[in-house]
Amino acid sequence: MNPIVPTAWEGMVIVAGIICAAMFIGALIGIARSRNHTPAGRALWLLIVLALPVFGPMLWFLTVRTSFKFNNDVHSVEHRH
Repeated sequence: MNPIVPTAWEGMVIVAGIICAAMFIGALIGIARSRNHTPAGRALWLLIVLALPVFGPMLWFLTVRTSFKFNNDVHSVEHRH
Protein backbone atom coordinates (compact mmCIF):
# COMPACT_ATOMS: atom_id res chain seq x y z
CA MET A 1 0.00 0.00 0.00
CA ASN A 2 1.13 3.48 -0.79
CA PRO A 3 0.99 5.66 2.36
CA ILE A 4 0.37 8.80 0.29
CA VAL A 5 -2.74 7.54 -1.52
CA PRO A 6 -5.78 7.34 0.78
CA THR A 7 -7.60 4.02 1.07
CA ALA A 8 -11.31 3.71 0.28
CA TRP A 9 -12.16 4.06 3.98
CA GLU A 10 -10.09 7.22 4.31
CA GLY A 11 -11.68 8.60 1.16
CA MET A 12 -15.17 8.03 2.57
CA VAL A 13 -14.20 9.77 5.81
CA ILE A 14 -12.82 12.73 3.86
CA VAL A 15 -16.02 13.00 1.78
CA ALA A 16 -18.19 12.74 4.92
CA GLY A 17 -16.11 15.46 6.57
CA ILE A 18 -16.52 17.76 3.57
CA ILE A 19 -20.29 17.16 3.55
CA CYS A 20 -20.53 17.87 7.31
CA ALA A 21 -18.45 21.04 6.93
CA ALA A 22 -20.64 22.24 4.03
CA MET A 23 -23.81 21.57 6.04
CA PHE A 24 -22.33 23.37 9.06
CA ILE A 25 -21.43 26.45 7.02
CA GLY A 26 -24.76 26.35 5.19
CA ALA A 27 -26.66 26.18 8.47
CA LEU A 28 -24.71 29.13 9.89
CA ILE A 29 -25.48 31.18 6.78
CA GLY A 30 -29.11 30.08 6.84
CA ILE A 31 -29.47 31.04 10.50
CA ALA A 32 -27.89 34.43 9.89
CA ARG A 33 -30.21 35.12 6.93
CA SER A 34 -33.38 33.72 8.51
CA ARG A 35 -36.23 36.19 8.63
CA ASN A 36 -38.69 33.73 10.21
CA HIS A 37 -36.94 33.65 13.58
CA THR A 38 -36.50 36.30 16.25
CA PRO A 39 -32.96 37.27 17.26
CA ALA A 40 -33.35 35.06 20.34
CA GLY A 41 -34.47 32.17 18.13
CA ARG A 42 -31.51 32.65 15.83
CA ALA A 43 -29.17 32.75 18.84
CA LEU A 44 -30.67 29.51 20.13
CA TRP A 45 -30.23 27.84 16.73
CA LEU A 46 -26.67 29.13 16.59
CA LEU A 47 -25.94 27.55 19.97
CA ILE A 48 -27.51 24.26 18.87
CA VAL A 49 -25.46 24.17 15.65
CA LEU A 50 -22.25 25.09 17.46
CA ALA A 51 -22.85 22.57 20.26
CA LEU A 52 -23.81 19.75 17.88
CA PRO A 53 -21.74 20.36 14.73
CA VAL A 54 -22.99 17.24 12.93
CA PHE A 55 -26.57 16.86 14.16
CA GLY A 56 -27.30 20.58 14.67
CA PRO A 57 -27.18 21.46 10.95
CA MET A 58 -29.30 18.38 10.18
CA LEU A 59 -31.92 19.55 12.67
CA TRP A 60 -31.79 23.07 11.23
CA PHE A 61 -32.33 21.93 7.66
CA LEU A 62 -35.08 19.48 8.63
CA THR A 63 -37.02 22.03 10.66
CA VAL A 64 -36.55 24.84 8.13
CA ARG A 65 -37.69 22.61 5.26
CA THR A 66 -40.68 21.40 7.29
CA SER A 67 -41.70 24.88 8.40
CA PHE A 68 -41.23 26.20 4.84
CA LYS A 69 -43.59 23.54 3.45
CA PHE A 70 -46.11 24.25 6.20
CA ASN A 71 -45.95 28.00 5.59
CA ASN A 72 -46.40 27.52 1.84
CA ASP A 73 -49.43 25.28 2.43
CA VAL A 74 -51.01 27.86 4.73
CA HIS A 75 -50.42 30.68 2.24
CA SER A 76 -51.75 28.65 -0.70
CA VAL A 77 -54.97 27.95 1.22
CA GLU A 78 -55.34 31.64 2.05
CA HIS A 79 -55.01 32.63 -1.62
CA ARG A 80 -57.81 30.30 -2.73
CA HIS A 81 -60.44 32.09 -0.66
